[in-house]
Formats: sequence, structure tokens, C-alpha cells
Amino acid sequence: MQVYEHECPDCHCRLRLRGPLREQHDFKCPDCAASLALHVHSGGSEVARSPDSVAVRATATSVSAPKIVAWTVAGLLLLGFGFFVFSGPKETEAEQQKPAAKPPAIVITQPEPKQLPESVEAPGRPEPPSGLGESEPIDVPMVAVDEPAPEDLMPSTPATVAPEPAIDTAPPEPVETVEEAEARLKAERDAVSIAATQQRLSLPLLSYESSAGLTLQAFLTEMSGLAATRIVDGPAASNPDVLIKLSVENTTVGEVLSAGLKQAKMVHQVRPNGIYLSNK
Repeated sequence: MQVYEHECPDCHCRLRLRGPLREQHDFKCPDCAASLALHVHSGGSEVARSPDSVAVRATATSVSAPKIVAWTVAGLLLLGFGFFVFSGPKETEAEQQKPAAKPPAIVITQPEPKQLPESVEAPGRPEPPSGLGESEPIDVPMVAVDEPAPEDLMPSTPATVAPEPAIDTAPPEPVETVEEAEARLKAERDAVSIAATQQRLSLPLLSYESSAGLTLQAFLTEMSGLAATRIVDGPAASNPDVLIKLSVENTTVGEVLSAGLKQAKMVHQVRPNGIYLSNK
């Protein structure tokens, strides 16, 4: 059975076509829904966009050209209007070189000081009264001062003392042992392996044809190659005469595997080291 493997020219999705095909086979990409055509000739095969899809792209490009011209003209008009508004009248070179006028001088006149006549004497210090001599004592009146009681000196509210910081008495976190670290790393590796296998099972297939029938062992070998994963077919020895007959389109590797195992009354399970089969 001839297999044609190509990539979508739009989204670069991996395409796989199987079975006898015409010289030109039209189909759609399962990922981006682009209209494609497979051309088969003596030198090999190639995948290109469908002529209808190319015509639609050319029409869309020609329609958008007037819009670009209109936006360009509008932008030029807007730039010219802004230049006209913000460019005001400028001073001439003669006005810029003309010196600024000096402010008028301000003259301040101070009045002359007045002179006293010679017959007027300057006032002197007044003489102290005769009753207050330097040798006589001066009586100072006594003033009674009320002293506060000792209880009045105490503050009305007691002083607050800041609490001491709490001491963290929580037990320290346990340290991971070597065995626990190895178990954790193994679980992480197993999770990564299972995720990678499930991703390969979700790869798209345009079509799968085995209408003539394949033995279970041949079908499992073909599925192992498509999924790039080991398939442990222990229970397959109990069904050696089962023939798998399928004809599906726009599917995935996992769906084809499930449909074939359903005819053999078997199911599959993804594990870290491969795909394991079991009877229903």
C-alpha cells in the first residue's frame, strides 16, 4: 500500500495519505482546513494549494489595495494640516538683532537731616527720688507657692510595656531522603513519557485503509510504527486469526488503534514504557 507523506503549505502540519490515489486528489488539511491537492506523477508526488483557494487569495489581495491608497492620501493630508497650524509667523533677522530698550533711570532724593537750635539742650536722665538712696534696703513682698502632693505627680494611666516577640517553635521541615528523591524523579519521568505517547497518538491521519484485512500482529506492527511507541501485545497470541478491516478518513492514530482493537475485543492502556493491550 503506497504512503504519501507531505506537509501543509499553510500550517506545516504533517500529512500522511495512504492507498491508491488518482493523479490529483483534492482534500482539506485536518488542522487549518486549507483546500489542498495531491499531485501524483512518475517522479513522485507533491502537495499544493487548490486552484480555488489560490483564486480566493488573489481576489482578497486585489480588493484591499484601494484601501491602502486611501489611507495613504488621508495621512498626507493630515500631516500638511498639522504643519500649517503649528508653523506660526517668525521674527525677521533685523527684529532679532535689534537691542532691547533700556528702562528709565530712577533718581531717589533723600531729605537733609534737621539741625536743633543751639539754645535747646538735650534731655538728660531723670534724677531718682530722694527717698530711694543706694544705701537703703528694698522690701520685696513674699508670695506663697502651693506645692503639689506626691500622689499628684504620679501618671493617671500606667505605662504599657511592649510584649516580647513570639518565638517560632514549629518543628523544622523534614529533609528528603535519597530514596524519596529517586521515587519523585521516577514519577516525573514517567509522567513526561506518558504525555509524549499520548501526543503521538493524537497525530492526524487523512485516511486509513485496510479493507482487504490485516492480521492482528501486522496491524499492531503498523500502529507501533505510526505512533513511534512500543506496543506490548501479550494477549494478541490468543486471537491469531482475527482480521482487522478499517476504512476511515480525517482521523488520528489513536482512533485507528482503538477501532482496530475493538474488532479484536481488546483495549489499550498508555504506560511509561509503552502501550499495553488487554482483553475486554
